[in-house]
Amino acid sequence: MSIIIPQYDYEVVTGWFIQDAPGDVVELPKSFGLIDTSDDGWTKIKQFLYKVNIEDREPGTIHKLFFLGRHGQGWHNVAETKYGTAEWDRHWSKLNGDGELVWGPDAELTSLGIQQADEINAMWIEETKRGIPTPDVLYMSPLRRAIHTGVLSFDGWFYPNNTDPGMEASNAVARLVLEADFPFLLFENGFVEVDPTWTADHRETPDEQDVRSRRALDKMFTADGTYISVSSHSGTMASIFRVIGHRPYAVNPGGVVPVLVRAKQKKKPIV
Repeated sequence: MSIIIPQYDYEVVTGWFIQDAPGDVVELPKSFGLIDTSDDGWTKIKQFLYKVNIEDREPGTIHKLFFLGRHGQGWHNVAETKYGTAEWDRHWSKLNGDGELVWGPDAELTSLGIQQADEINAMWIEETKRGIPTPDVLYMSPLRRAIHTGVLSFDGWFYPNNTDPGMEASNAVARLVLEADFPFLLFENGFVEVDPTWTADHRETPDEQDVRSRRALDKMFTADGTYISVSSHSGTMASIFRVIGHRPYAVNPGGVVPVLVRAKQKKKPIV
């Protein structure tokens, strides 16, 4: 039996976070960039979402609050800095290391990357005192640096037993290894041991990645949960920003950008 997955048109509900508006933003702004830093700032967002999703819900329309996070610094980031982006893309990204650094096949976090994830954890803990909504679900890319960042970000107060790492696939992923190292992960249906679409000589175009991002968002808006954490990569975040109409926003390793998104279902679903 085929599963019908609705398609949506997306837009950002602006005015809640400083990242929504043009201008420079500090690397990790207070309260994840929440504009209203009063004691009931997060409560106002929760009240707004209850109103538009429950009390005054428009048929076919769903609102969700996303916390889009980039993984902390990985050894591949160190290598790209060492060689420059052009040479990294042309040559070094296709290798696993250079005899000094090892970044493949699945780059680990550096000590700085771990520290960046710990800083996010500290901010989550601090914001719980001010009423930040607890994520209903954690989505993680199945690359180790993203999983490790996601786990560290919520360590000590949110047990990640409702995770779905089906955001981004690579031939570097060995499912059996990930299942052994992170036994609490739930893999999406159809997640295979080795990505059959990955090749070393083709890099996804922005349009190709946006197709995947839109498909992932459609699944997330069809699934339960109003407050969503996504731990992924700079390219994934840039793609999601394009799909939902968020302004371009460069996110440093370990950064988190909250976005309130309105999704309106298209009339014709796909099968």
